[in-house]
Parts: sequence; structure tokens; C-alpha cells
Amino acid sequence: MNDPWILFVEDNADDADMVLRTLAQSGRPELVCHCARGDVALDRLKSASTPPRLILLDERMPAMSGFDFFEAAKRLPLTRTVPIVMFSGSALPSEIQRALELGVNSYVCKPIEYDEFRQTVLFVARYWLDVHQAVDGSCATPSKN
Repeated sequence: MNDPWILFVEDNADDADMVLRTLAQSGRPELVCHCARGDVALDRLKSASTPPRLILLDERMPAMSGFDFFEAAKRLPLTRTVPIVMFSGSALPSEIQRALELGVNSYVCKPIEYDEFRQTVLFVARYWLDVHQAVDGSCATPSKN
């Protein structure tokens, strides 16, 4: 992938569908690569020629947890500086603390209500892709939407 892209790692099909539809309907120009398992997502990163602009990561997944994926992704030179947002259904303080101690850029609890879920996805994408200043200098001027 040479175009700007987002790596989205989520095993829950309903949550994945909502995030993918929300990003597609928002008109975001980035391609979204969805992986339902952390180990598959890690293989995807290892074969990538360009880093994603953002990694949106579930915490609880089969085969490889979000925590394990995060640690492995941060060891790869390609993704060392890529923002990783843990997007989780868990609001347990111990899990939030662990994620923050590992160094995730942000920990966001998945809202239960549909409209709030969509707005949260849009807010996260807009902040990390339009407002946040990336190491490579890519920072678009936020739209007036």
C-alpha cells in the first residue's frame, strides 16, 4: 500500500462493520485494512512498504491480545512512531493503566449507543489523522465540517 492507510484490528464482526461503515461514509481518503486477529495484522505490518497513518486496535482478541500486538508493532522500525489507539469494550482501570503504561497513544472505550459509537470513531480519526502532527510532517488542515 502506497496510499495513506489505517490498520484496524478488531475481532468483533459487528464492531468492525460499524467502524468500517463509519469511516467509509465519512469520506476519509485513507484505505482501511481490517484484520480480525492480531497475529494476522502483525504479518500485514511486516509485509507493508509504507506505514499506516493510524492503528486502531481492539484489546481482547484471539491468538494475540491487543497488548501483545502493541508491543510487537512498536518493535518494528516501520511502525515505531505510528499512533496506536486502543479501542476497547473494557473500562477496567487495570486494563486502561496497563495500556497507558505500555505507551498506547490513546485508550478509548467503545460506546454502546450507536450514534455515540459513530461519533467517537469519527472524532478519533479526525484527531489522529487531521490534527495530530505526525513525525513525517503529514498533518492536514482540519476540514470545516
